[in-house]
Amino acid sequence: LALFILLAVKFIKSKQENFFAFGTLLLIITFLIIVNAINPDNFIIQSNIKQYSRTGKIDVNYIGALSADAESGKIEVYEKLQGHDKMILDSYLLNQQEILQDSSNHWQSANVSRSKALTLLQQLESK
Repeated sequence: LALFILLAVKFIKSKQENFFAFGTLLLIITFLIIVNAINPDNFIIQSNIKQYSRTGKIDVNYIGALSADAESGKIEVYEKLQGHDKMILDSYLLNQQEILQDSSNHWQSANVSRSKALTLLQQLESK
């Protein structure tokens, strides 16, 4: 954020010559903010939950491969599943939990979504 502010001040001071570059930078930052707000993985998991409610079919391998942003949805699906699909998703969730526990030991990989996901997985495990 501080870097963006410094760049914005520089572009504004240099007036029209660099306005295109400033506009491009502003557009890219706006795009990244919107993508983070939309949360594509959560959107995908919610769409799959609706489809599962209608058809009773779901691709657990695809759902298992989604990022930590979709963890609450994965758990929601897991609780609805039965049989072989539930076992497959269970293995994905356990693997994700191990990965998140390993990465939570390093401050360089701190991430709010991963932290929430780890908490949700630990709560599921304690049930």
